[in-house]
Amino acid sequence: MGWVPLESNPEVFNKWASQAGLDTSSDCFNDLYSLDPEMLAMIPRPVKAVILVFPWEEARYRRAAEDERLAKEGGPKIDENVFWMKQTIHNACGAMAMIHGIANSDVKLLPSSPLQILLDECRNKPTSERPKVLENSPKFAEIHASVANAGQCRPAETDEHPDQGYICFVVAPGPKNSEGSSQSRVVELDGGRAGPVDRGECGDDLLLAVVRLVKEEFIGKSGSIKFNMMYLGRPLVE
Repeated sequence: MGWVPLESNPEVFNKWASQAGLDTSSDCFNDLYSLDPEMLAMIPRPVKAVILVFPWEEARYRRAAEDERLAKEGGPKIDENVFWMKQTIHNACGAMAMIHGIANSDVKLLPSSPLQILLDECRNKPTSERPKVLENSPKFAEIHASVANAGQCRPAETDEHPDQGYICFVVAPGPKNSEGSSQSRVVELDGGRAGPVDRGECGDDLLLAVVRLVKEEFIGKSGSIKFNMMYLGRPLVE
């Protein structure tokens, strides 16, 4: 089963998310034009999720080795309320990044919308059963097809194999210490991995924490320029 890869374009993402049930008048997907501190300071807070497009192909073996190490260590201790699901639809990583970002943020979803129904049905299922809910939803395939070629790039095909992929970063509570308090954590959500990955302390600003992470662990370890970032929150200019 395959979908058309999505263009990294807020207009495309917002069309998809709006049709799926996100109230984009409150929060929407926006381009992050620069990682310079001056530009980052202009972004309205709070940023609720960050989506990264990166050269997945060159990083696949490094990330697989990290998954293997985490499995041997018993997996990262991620808050049980973090929503994650495996990607089983070819080229659906953009849609998965949106679903992960929306599901783990305090955004408004329209009642009885496709996204609300999907999340309600999936939350009480084991992670192994969640992908089938998306696979068996013709509404999501219809939404995806309607916006997949709405961007500025040439029309894509379902059998394409892009060398870039989408992942999402959200904030989640960390393990409680002996005093009963916890520090917020940055959690990476990638449907192509074995599960959620704890990426370290978040502090009080998800955007700044993710930018530091991306500079060190993604851009800093790559020889490519094929990166792009979007954030979920209020637009820079309303």
